[in-house]
Amino acid sequence: MPSIRSIDVKPVSFKLKQPFVTAGGRKTETHNDQISIHLEDGTRGISEASSSIAMLNESQENMMRSLKSLIPELYGKPIENYRELVATAWRLQSLHPTAASAMECAILDAYTRTLKQPLAGFLGGKSVTIETDLTLSLGAPKDLI
Repeated sequence: MPSIRSIDVKPVSFKLKQPFVTAGGRKTETHNDQISIHLEDGTRGISEASSSIAMLNESQENMMRSLKSLIPELYGKPIENYRELVATAWRLQSLHPTAASAMECAILDAYTRTLKQPLAGFLGGKSVTIETDLTLSLGAPKDLI
């Protein structure tokens, strides 16, 4: 199994098609961080950490710092040790759960691509129901579809 050759983290920003509105505020654009993990064999895993109006500590800048601090800890490690890599991300960045979870997704994306298996299949496949704590924007039902 290949090792991690490099990890790139870059800021990405874009306007939302519709404003995202909650009791906590209104968001018309988002400022995120994109992660790319490159393995020795050319495989690439990608993910994105999204800033939040509900979690002010999860700004683009704070997540960027958190993600970049993980690079030396993960660099050169074999992707087959994905559990250890994910645990390292969470242990070192537990105060930045959006950043840690985005790094986890990029690690798992890279790992499952080496297996030539979809990430959804690796995580158990299709499900008829989904349990979530997803926050929906305020608005008329017809506007939220």
